[in-house]
Amino acid sequence: MTRKSIIYELPSFLEEWFVHFVDRTCALRNIRVRNASRHRKSKK
Repeated sequence: MTRKSIIYELPSFLEEWFVHFVDRTCALRNIRVRNASRHRKSKK
């Protein structure tokens, strides 16, 4: 693997990882929000 190919490959890898990471954090946040709203509803 040449240095040039690494420079070209890396951005796509980082992008893929970043998208995966964002999806995961969004999913976790949605679950937390859903749980919080469920708890609020149960209190009423």
